[in-house]
Amino acid sequence: MNDGLKAHIHADTDLLALRRQAFMDGMRSLRLSGAQKVAAGLTTVEEVLRVTPAERAALMKASQHAYNPR
Repeated sequence: MNDGLKAHIHADTDLLALRRQAFMDGMRSLRLSGAQKVAAGLTTVEEVLRVTPAERAALMKASQHAYNPR
C-alpha cells in the first residue's frame, strides 16, 4: 500500500475514489488479470468468468458492506 491509497482510507472512505486511486497506481482487476491469462493460453474465458465477480456487482457489494457492516 502506498501513500496515495493510505490517504483514502478512513472511517467514511469513498470506495469509488479509493478504487480510482488504486487503478491510477497500477492495480488491475481480477477480470483483467484473468483476461491476460486467457490471452497467454493459461486458462479459459469460462474459468475466469466463473471465479471472478462482475466488476459492478462486486463494487456494489463492497460499498453496501462498508455502509452496513454486520
